[in-house]
Amino acid sequence: MKKLLKILPVLAVFILCTMAYVPLFAQKDWKMNTGILEISLREKEQELANRLNSGYEQIYSTGFISLGGYPKIRFKHGEHSFMLPDNSHVLASSQEGNGWGVTSIEVDAEFYRSDQPDKHLQARKKFLELLRELQAKGWKQYYVHGSPRIIGSKKTWDSKPIFNYLKYEPSEKEWKELFNDTSHSLSFLLYAEDIILKITLRGDNTEYRNGEAVYTISMEFEALEYILQGYSDIYTVDSESRFIIEKWLPMADEALQRQKVYRLSEEAKLKRQGIKIDESYQDPLPKIYTDYLKNKGKNTD
Repeated sequence: MKKLLKILPVLAVFILCTMAYVPLFAQKDWKMNTGILEISLREKEQELANRLNSGYEQIYSTGFISLGGYPKIRFKHGEHSFMLPDNSHVLASSQEGNGWGVTSIEVDAEFYRSDQPDKHLQARKKFLELLRELQAKGWKQYYVHGSPRIIGSKKTWDSKPIFNYLKYEPSEKEWKELFNDTSHSLSFLLYAEDIILKITLRGDNTEYRNGEAVYTISMEFEALEYILQGYSDIYTVDSESRFIIEKWLPMADEALQRQKVYRLSEEAKLKRQGIKIDESYQDPLPKIYTDYLKNKGKNTD
């Protein structure tokens, strides 16, 4: 009994440490939640923080909301909604003054862990299933404005692009070559209507220490209007003008027109190299930009 009494404080500390998830900003009245939480872009910052009883921190003009204690989280986006990986750590941010609410949500979670002989192939299967699920829900290949609209193939995979293409699924051999040796990553860009999703799967080289293959995943959701604002480079001119649409939107329009010319030039070069281009792809555009073009009498095609 005396021995038990001596170790009780140690056990208590251990249990508290293993149960607690400490987000980037301390939450008030933190507790584990058993229901399914729904999060989405464009919700008002303080309303989201209050609804989730979450930490809220403002650094200069950027607001941050940290979410913890929710084992099940759904990203809400109409018919494009889907469940995030279990026990995800989430950080939402917004640009105070724009009036857009939350414009970015970052998600990090462990995706797969195993010490079985087929661990890498099972990780491949699970990740490809995720990509297929997202496509079934209407998420499509996204190309950064100005970048070539390349259709994925064996040739593009071998070129080791920064972002990979949904049209090409790496073979088991290619997957093992990528993740079997050291820490590597695989990234994709998708969109559904006016939201962009960047997915990155990372392999952890802890396999060399304990025989396990550990994969982590990150997902970053961004509102298309926020991305468009970034094209204007308004921050380098006058940071306060980023809140005035009439100032930065014409600058973004000029940038997009230059990028369109550059894209066509690069695609012409790639075609001569035998690379296939998806010429049917049209850049998704936020409503504030299509309205701007209508007012200027332009065609949005």
